[in-house]
Amino acid sequence: MTEESELIKIDPNGDMLIVLKDPNTALLEWKEDKELLKETIAQAAAEATETANNSEFAPLERELPTTRYLVSSRQMRIVSPYFGNMFKFSYGETVPVFEDDLYHVQAQGWNPEAFAVVLNVAHVQLQAIPKKVSLASFAWLYVIADYYQMEGVLGLFTTEWLNQLKWQPLPITYSKELVLWMFLSVKLQDMETFNHLALIATRKACYPIQFLDLPFPPGGQGKLSICLVRAC
Repeated sequence: MTEESELIKIDPNGDMLIVLKDPNTALLEWKEDKELLKETIAQAAAEATETANNSEFAPLERELPTTRYLVSSRQMRIVSPYFGNMFKFSYGETVPVFEDDLYHVQAQGWNPEAFAVVLNVAHVQLQAIPKKVSLASFAWLYVIADYYQMEGVLGLFTTEWLNQLKWQPLPITYSKELVLWMFLSVKLQDMETFNHLALIATRKACYPIQFLDLPFPPGGQGKLSICLVRAC
């Protein structure tokens, strides 16, 4: 059974509900090298006995609460080609639901707070946009913006957010924070910082680099993995 959902009114006069299911409050969990080794061994053993251990019935899982965001479909079409194409090609989401006369669009797996920030930026709701964000939250904003093709709308605020974070020194060891900084450096087109951090990652990591499911540019992960193999 699904718990009662929360309604966040990005635009009180909006005509679209974006329904976020299975919210994720953290990027993919970071694993230390020892954990990765144990996981690799365990996975190999599990695959060897997978057929014998298959269960006929999967256990029931409790559904996580949903979060609903009331937004303007017109504004979303202006700032996001994703939503623009949705209406251009008349997908099912472009037909208002009879019960509330709103468009309903499904979303899944996003951080609820970061999603709200992206939507507030898209609607220019300045009073609801934070002055500073954490490193993980900053990365989340770009993960969501990448998916919805909305990276351009973050541009007015990235300098302020980045200046707050730059008071902290960059990581000097291979870690989750280093990978997050690598991702942000690519998105912000700061290739000098990216190359510096990528060099640390390829020198210090002795297992496949954990990219945390972040949307790095195509081919980038493969190049780093090749460098890692050569370095180890």
